[in-house]
Amino acid sequence: MGTKINIEHVENICNAKKLNFTSSRRNVLEILINADNALTAYEILEILKESLPKTKPAIIYRALDFLCENDFVHRIEISNSYMACENCEHAHVAKFLICESCKKTIELESDGFSNDLEKEAKSMGFQIQAEIFEAKGICKECI
Repeated sequence: MGTKINIEHVENICNAKKLNFTSSRRNVLEILINADNALTAYEILEILKESLPKTKPAIIYRALDFLCENDFVHRIEISNSYMACENCEHAHVAKFLICESCKKTIELESDGFSNDLEKEAKSMGFQIQAEIFEAKGICKECI
């Protein structure tokens, strides 16, 4: 598993790609990097309102869209929440283990399953448009 990204690394990537890394995008990413679990947009909003009380939901959603589009953050479909990417060095299919008890979310790095799925889909003449792999269960701390 990779190391969680940090703000300086994201700034360098944005500079190299000529992406506009605004203060609101930075604030949202900082919150997600420091979070113990995936957070919903409204949880991010509540945290951000502690220091910036006039923050609106639209700002959060625009920041999340940018961060997801550029592979700095992943959206967890099953809980409609977000977490900082473990490895933003390259685009990859995110795979998650989600604890139903404590909500801990673990990103997996292995590409084996995704590669097998792509091969099988291709052999059937199927073109995959999006891959979302999320498994719910109980983590070792909650068993």
